[in-house]
Amino acid sequence: MDLISSYNKYTLHTEPPEQFHFWTLIHGVGSALGRKVFYQQGLLEYYVNLFIILLGPPATKKSTALGLTKKFLQQMPEDFFFLSNIMTKEKLLDEMSSPAHRRSFDAIGRRWEFSQATGFCSEISSFIGENYRADSMGNFLIELWDEKYQIEEKTRKHGTVTAKLPFGNFIGGAVPEWFYNKLSTEIISSGLARRFLLVYAERPARPVPFPDDVDKEITDNIRNHFFRITQMVGRMTLTECAKKVHLKYYDKNYDPAPNLPDYVKSFMGTKAEFSLKLAMIFSAMRDSTRVIDGPILDFSWRLLSYLEGDFDKIYAKMGTNQLNPMASKVTKYLNAERGTSKAVLLKKVWRDMDVQSLDMVLDNLVTMKAVEVTDTMNGDGTTYKLTKESCVREPMNFFDEAKELMKPHSFKSGPVSVGPSFLEFEQQQNQVAQQQNHEAALLLNAPELEQQ
Repeated sequence: MDLISSYNKYTLHTEPPEQFHFWTLIHGVGSALGRKVFYQQGLLEYYVNLFIILLGPPATKKSTALGLTKKFLQQMPEDFFFLSNIMTKEKLLDEMSSPAHRRSFDAIGRRWEFSQATGFCSEISSFIGENYRADSMGNFLIELWDEKYQIEEKTRKHGTVTAKLPFGNFIGGAVPEWFYNKLSTEIISSGLARRFLLVYAERPARPVPFPDDVDKEITDNIRNHFFRITQMVGRMTLTECAKKVHLKYYDKNYDPAPNLPDYVKSFMGTKAEFSLKLAMIFSAMRDSTRVIDGPILDFSWRLLSYLEGDFDKIYAKMGTNQLNPMASKVTKYLNAERGTSKAVLLKKVWRDMDVQSLDMVLDNLVTMKAVEVTDTMNGDGTTYKLTKESCVREPMNFFDEAKELMKPHSFKSGPVSVGPSFLEFEQQQNQVAQQQNHEAALLLNAPELEQQ
């Protein structure tokens, strides 16, 4: 059974929302890959490191979702370095530079080592801090995201500390209010926000007072997939179909409208990079061929667009979205009409906003594709009406759609060495240990054997 189907069954009778389970799995697979897998286009190299924040009110079971994926990484033979909820950037860099926390692999005739930090933080506010500063953890995360070769910092205890080939993969939970009550708007202008993928849910999926036991076959299958993924090494490739898909979406997002809110423009500027990172992860979930096809890349782009649809809720009280209460009134009137002119709208909302404010609200709604503008046939003026997308937003069935990507592919690829399953690996390790114990016992008893 493929990883997506197995993980869906594994989490089916739990309380966290489906999107939290889905994105936590994405983070787990990215952490298993580390820097062992990459995609190169020209002078640019892309790795699968992602910064993900699960956003929702208290008790939306964010920590539960994080823990269910983390335990599979903890069962791997490699020693992953997991971030704690509260730590300084100096401590983080010390741990990343420690030989005990380096991961290694063999490629092109030599052994490579890289410094990886993997975060499953239940409260991101404790990890990043209450306020954004130039010397804060948030600023260090920007450097960790961008740097491909090494990070060097001066610390009080150990002098200059260097983390070579750094790889930081991070997921944490937070409440939406954290964005506009605890952090200043500098987090937007600094560029930290555009490196975050924000996954929003309003409530748990379902009440589960007595969770069911999970079939051991399912957990073993998930563990085997994680183990297979940790063994993957090499460069990802795009099929010709995938290149065409990427070009189509790239052109649409390259030049966003100038009147978009800053947080939307910054996100759109990173969507192309996000899409490639996600596509690499989905490819690894499917098999070890390291090939990205068109459907995988198309799904990655659509997944990002779905996240973008929740921005108005996440940034509800920040920056330009202070007009949201006015926008709600406008959309309320538009929803009751097939089409309305600005003059009619002004008669409805004149107690709450003037002409200038109404213009700003309408411009914003048009830019966000919530409202469309048409000219009347008789030339009386412009008509505003809600788009179909803004009236009803169909929920995305994350696991169901992703399962379609896991089906056997039709493109040609070379032979792939999948390697042993996790159970076979354990058996091999036990056999080696038994042989070593036997040899040690023979050495200890050698004098007695000689006397006999």
